[in-house]
Amino acid sequence: MHDEPHEDARRSKPYLVKWDTVAVLDQQDGWARVEYVESVPPARGWIKAADLALAAPSGG
Repeated sequence: MHDEPHEDARRSKPYLVKWDTVAVLDQQDGWARVEYVESVPPARGWIKAADLALAAPSGG
């Protein structure tokens, strides 16, 4: 994850692994600000929006 929504931004310590579930908090210029809630405290940062895959809601 990046601290800001651009390629040259500093990478934050938290990282995501393929298929980790995240909540999208914001989108800007091809980037998505996400929150990974499986960590304590929740990890937040920017990733490329193209690296996201939509999942169908569960339950119901």
